[in-house]
Amino acid sequence: MSISPDDITAVILAGGRGERMGGVDKGMLILQDKPLVQHVIDVIEPHVHEIVINANRHIDYYRGLGYRVVEDMFPGFAGPLAGIATSMHQVSTGWVLVAPCDVPGIPPDFTERLVEASVRSNSGIAVAHDGKHLQSAHLLLPVSLMPELDSWIVSGRRSIKEWLGIHDIGLADFSGDPDAFTNINTPDDLEDAW
Repeated sequence: MSISPDDITAVILAGGRGERMGGVDKGMLILQDKPLVQHVIDVIEPHVHEIVINANRHIDYYRGLGYRVVEDMFPGFAGPLAGIATSMHQVSTGWVLVAPCDVPGIPPDFTERLVEASVRSNSGIAVAHDGKHLQSAHLLLPVSLMPELDSWIVSGRRSIKEWLGIHDIGLADFSGDPDAFTNINTPDDLEDAW
């Protein structure tokens, strides 16, 4: 099995409340003269067919970046898994690559390593691993899993890690670059970044 860039839509998760950031929309925060979400876009865009931004606030802002914006179909800020499932309903490719908007340091070969790990897994799901922790919101998965994911969320379950736990997943090894998955959750994190 091979997965080409034309087979992949990237879903950038920007649908959270930003509670630890005082309610600020983290994707809009500026780091080195550009919004956090743009850092993620710049790394991923050359390696995928299309980018979709999952957002529940500031829709016009994200559309203004030139990308399609998908709002959660599940009510009440249901979490990143809901953003992934919702976005899967809106793509035309067979695969979705997922990354949060608040992790600006993902490495240039992020997509390539997830594709390699996906080929090694029985489920087609690949997840980044930093050498110590599973980075469960950084993943590649087949859109064919959409009905299962919808059912999982409708049943009230929200944890990505729990859902991944029922699958044979491929691990993409990023242990050589563990800081790549440092996310910006607080004003101090933003101040300390890079």
